[in-house]
This record gives sequence, C-alpha cells and structure tokens, in this order.
Amino acid sequence: LADTIQLQMKEVTGSKYIPASGDFYLLNETDNLGVLVEVGFLTNTQDLTQLKTEDYREELAFSIYKGISQFLEKLF
Repeated sequence: LADTIQLQMKEVTGSKYIPASGDFYLLNETDNLGVLVEVGFLTNTQDLTQLKTEDYREELAFSIYKGISQFLEKLF
C-alpha cells in the first residue's frame, strides 16, 4: 500500500523517497492495514510554501486517494 501511494505522490512532489517499514505503535497495535503518510515538512520553506496552497493540498490528497484505489483494485 505504501509503495502504491508513494508512486502516486511522486507525480505531485517529485520525491525520490522510498517507503520503509518502521516500529510505530499506531501500526503495530492494530490488526488493520495502515500507512503513515508525510506530505512535507513545515521547517522546509519550499514545503511550507506549497502546503499553504489549497491546490497543492488537493493534489496531494488526490494522489493518496489514487494510490489507495489502485491498491484495492489489485486485491479485488
């Protein structure tokens, strides 16, 4: 799921980040599938500037939606 979401987000962000597993309570203590998504850093001026725009936030949200949809299509 994380890989599929990241592929969609790369189209918006241009990020070269590769999803990684982590030891997070939120993910470890549930039986459901989960992904933590970071869309930028407020301490990065370029990220902050982009995150202040509604269009950019909508593009990010839609890319996450597309990643989830593609993942679910593979399952069913």
